Amino acid sequence: MKEAHNDGYDPITPLTPTERRVAERLGRGMSLAQIADDLELSLHTVKSYAGGLRIKLHLPPRCAMPVLLHALITTEQITVSTPERTAPFLNEQQVLLLRAVAANTGIPNIARAAGIASADVRASVDALIATTGATDEAHMMVLGHSWDLLGPNSAAVSAGGG
Repeated sequence: MKEAHNDGYDPITPLTPTERRVAERLGRGMSLAQIADDLELSLHTVKSYAGGLRIKLHLPPRCAMPVLLHALITTEQITVSTPERTAPFLNEQQVLLLRAVAANTGIPNIARAAGIASADVRASVDALIATTGATDEAHMMVLGHSWDLLGPNSAAVSAGGG
């Protein structure tokens, strides 16, 4: 089942200052443990803030980090920085997979959204991470947004080459 998210129909509750600090650090690619260290909070507290972000964004409580990041960016709760580098060329299937990872949690859901076999999801996502030069799926979301491959004005296939 595709993840639920806010399509503009349900108002998003404004983030508290600490939730905003957590969200911004997530957008910089920090892990929850790194955020806890950086903000001098317990890991349990940071996980609680991440759960609160999911609630405020009308996401399922256990949605994957890429889904949370995608929602934070598309709802303009955080902004992405200027791209680190030019977007690599991604074919239509790769862009579809990128969008599937952004909107879905779990291999069966990603497979269905990307139109690929469940058995091929992990290898395909790993290959896409390598192609984009991302460190992980969450970083790939940030890069995808910085290259305008995700979101309302995204191109079907990237025009970049590098």
